[in-house]
Amino acid sequence: TQADLRLLEAISQQASITIQNTIYMQRMEDARAQEADFLNIVAGVASEINLGPLLQMIINAITTLLEADRTSLFLNDEKTQELFTHIGQGLETSTIRIPNSVGIAGTVFTSGKTVNIPHAYADLRFNPSFDKQTGYFTRSILCVPVANKEGKIIGVTQVLNKRGGPFSAEDEARLKAFTSQISMALENAKLFSDVQAMKNYNESMLESMSSAVLTFDDELKVVTCNS
Repeated sequence: TQADLRLLEAISQQASITIQNTIYMQRMEDARAQEADFLNIVAGVASEINLGPLLQMIINAITTLLEADRTSLFLNDEKTQELFTHIGQGLETSTIRIPNSVGIAGTVFTSGKTVNIPHAYADLRFNPSFDKQTGYFTRSILCVPVANKEGKIIGVTQVLNKRGGPFSAEDEARLKAFTSQISMALENAKLFSDVQAMKNYNESMLESMSSAVLTFDDELKVVTCNS
């Protein structure tokens, strides 16, 4: 009857509203959980001052956040004009160096623009030689610049092979937000690494000298002695 049809329509509409509300609430819960994870990761990264462990923390976090296969974070070496990373997930070598104007990472570094490639082998900028050497197969690539607080590009983050398909606009936004939060930690860690390297160099030079050499602080107290 007409009354039954109207009742059925009312029930269907109410069910549809309930389902939509449930989906919306679930999305809100997921978003809150992702935001909490994001803040926890950023807090952990900000507390690390050693470059090696910091890079490892960052690439692990990005790979998890974007549900990808692997991540590399390259920093620019101004002396050699190379992009380098101490760690790359799934790689046997512990250090990678490439010219900072070559390939997809170089393109992103020099242009300062994000590159999102759904099919790597269809893009002429992609160099397949690394895949051939390692047996790895690169499908999709998301690469974003890393800038310091003055806006200077200091490196790039490159993420490979999103699980389930290419990287989305949401993935781009999340990676940009993450890299903007970690750039200061990276600069601090790199500065700390440079200072430690110089300190170690100076100490080794002192130890290698045959004559006694003393160094003093501002109050003329002996700081180091090589004998």
